[in-house]
Amino acid sequence: MGYSLYFEIKTDDLEVEWYRYLVDAKGLDKDTHNGVQGFPVGKKDRLFRTILEEPKFNDIECASDFGKIIVTNKPLDLGPDGRWEKTIELRPGDQTSSQQVVDAPMPPHVQKAKDSNKVTFTLLQPDGAYHIFTTRQIVEYVNSKSGSALYEGSDAIIQLFNIIIAMGPQTATEVKRVGQGKYYIVQGDQTKSMDLSGGLRAVRGYFSSVRQTTGRLLLSLNVVSGVFYKTGPLRDSIDEFKTSQPTKAQTEASIRMLKVRIVWTKDGEKKSFMTKEKTIAGFAHPRNFGNARTVTFDYQSKPITVEKYFKEVHGITLRLPLLEVINVGTPANPQYMPQELLTVLPGQAYKKLLNPDQTTNMLAFAARVPNQNAMSIAGTPDNIGKDSGDEVRLFRLRAPGNADPQAHSVKPWDFEVGIEMITVPGRILNNPKVEYGRGKQEIPRNGSWNLTDVQFYRGGSYGRWRVVVINNGFPGDRGRTFQEVEDAMKRYGIQMGKRGSTKDLALENFTSFDTRAKNNAAIRMMFKDAVAEEVKLLLIILPHADNWLYARIKYWGDTKAGIHTINSVGSKLAKPKGQGRYIGNLALKFNIKGGGINHIVPGMLMKPLDSKTMLMGIDATHPLPGSSDSAPSIACVVTSVDEYLNQWPGSIRTQTGRQEMVTKLKDMVVERLQLWRNRNKGGLPNKIILYRDGVSEGQYDQVLNRELPGFYDAFTELYGEEKKWPKLAVIIVGKRHNTRS
Repeated sequence: MGYSLYFEIKTDDLEVEWYRYLVDAKGLDKDTHNGVQGFPVGKKDRLFRTILEEPKFNDIECASDFGKIIVTNKPLDLGPDGRWEKTIELRPGDQTSSQQVVDAPMPPHVQKAKDSNKVTFTLLQPDGAYHIFTTRQIVEYVNSKSGSALYEGSDAIIQLFNIIIAMGPQTATEVKRVGQGKYYIVQGDQTKSMDLSGGLRAVRGYFSSVRQTTGRLLLSLNVVSGVFYKTGPLRDSIDEFKTSQPTKAQTEASIRMLKVRIVWTKDGEKKSFMTKEKTIAGFAHPRNFGNARTVTFDYQSKPITVEKYFKEVHGITLRLPLLEVINVGTPANPQYMPQELLTVLPGQAYKKLLNPDQTTNMLAFAARVPNQNAMSIAGTPDNIGKDSGDEVRLFRLRAPGNADPQAHSVKPWDFEVGIEMITVPGRILNNPKVEYGRGKQEIPRNGSWNLTDVQFYRGGSYGRWRVVVINNGFPGDRGRTFQEVEDAMKRYGIQMGKRGSTKDLALENFTSFDTRAKNNAAIRMMFKDAVAEEVKLLLIILPHADNWLYARIKYWGDTKAGIHTINSVGSKLAKPKGQGRYIGNLALKFNIKGGGINHIVPGMLMKPLDSKTMLMGIDATHPLPGSSDSAPSIACVVTSVDEYLNQWPGSIRTQTGRQEMVTKLKDMVVERLQLWRNRNKGGLPNKIILYRDGVSEGQYDQVLNRELPGFYDAFTELYGEEKKWPKLAVIIVGKRHNTRS
């Protein structure tokens, strides 16, 4: 038996009713089609907090997702038409002048800010039948023994369970919600975070989700990790960004849309006279990332520098006037601010790509043994809140001693959550045998095994090949080491052709944008020469790992020249300790790229699978946040080509950006089936097992209705009539789930 990170939800009075209401306001939700940006998260949060403080909610239990839904345990009086409309003034998210005279006329910008905090909202009952719910409905549904049991309101009531349970972290000021069901403690406790460098911190948080299972409802809790901007002076963050972002354009991209607090304090005074919260649009561009002495704007019909404006108008002498000026307005209507007045607000998630060092640090932070996560989530009754049981405490499910926080969190809704993790049966599987050439078998231990004195099950083969050293990136004895690599490949059973003379390639600083065009041309010329000399494989020695360099090598080798490439960091290859193991890992790549089979697992394809079964995978990757609106998504189909399951060639197509459903499946499936036919003496597979990744639960029907027709068209073209088609099984792969045992 083992523990799973699920907690049972127990219902009491099944007849208690929950009432679901929707909130609407002009511009509340984002509408890209009509150019509506939607309320910022902070303003939306303030709106719902203000609504829930209305007298209408007195003596009523209520909860909200702070986005659209409010749920109560008693009906609200919305009038005869089922709608309640009211104009309210939100508490400002920032403070305006503390020295302002109440009866004096407000400056236009202050009046505009005040008016923006007036919101007219409407609270209404949803259309249709699903406005009132009872827990009996969902309990009877999950306990039904009928395979055709259906409760159309199940998704809605599960959503309400999630909203009610999450009210603890939703209303905690030190907590930031990011995405669906993920909550991070972004203020105060620094023991649950780590510096990633480059102005970023890794922060540990918690995930929750109510799940329907057979015969019961379960609450899934888990530990998650996220990346956030560091809180503190903006100038410190920019200094750190510059260490990992070599150009000002890259640094600007890192701070764009970052929320900051601006604090005005006159010379000689300790107390500020004004604070505001703004969003960064970028650096000041009229003067090419200018500073406070070079950037000017019109003030009272005359040009004035930023430095002079703050001195003469606000009585603030800038201490760091040579720092780049920040635009906290818009590109069309800029508002210039000196860096030294700006502070990065807490709780801002970083959603761009991490660099290699940051990725390494992030993995080290997130990797924890199961017991550590279990203790962080549930703890023990006598050990809550000391890096133990933090999640059940945050969600108000357990507290130290005999206190029962559920009496004020979930029990008023007539359910409670068990505070012990559920147990599940489990067993340890026997290690499979791994077979190499000449029938030699190895049994893995702790996930690894020894490649010493083995030959691959089927050796690959190459024609002419050569070694290319970039920027003298190999510190050892070239002749001896490269000969050892060649000899090792032959010992593993790879048929190596003639090795040409080692070439050197000199590149300029490839971490700089300014030299990339020139370096790209040099890499292209390297492959052009290799094609002319009929080279089939390049072993490229790198001075150090670099994402841009790796991508350009693969681009020119894989998509243009048709030459296999294997990259190796020179210092790792030259290191005497562990060199044999490192070369063994290179051999795995050499063999696969040469068409070989590294090893097999005997008995891997058991009935009903056989040697005519094709395994297939489909996924789509999407543009990163901040990419151009025209950036495409990339869809890929990979398949096995024989019963050994070692080679997985694929077909790739671009499609509309951020579209998950693959639109050009027919052509890609035909390509994969044709390759199978070429590798299997003209035969086609009689069974296909499709693993579809990246699909949410709400998209299952789309896979059947929009993607399967592409398979049917491909089968018609290659197999003919339907009775000759292969059997097809579709398996949805959910990697980013939070089930842990």
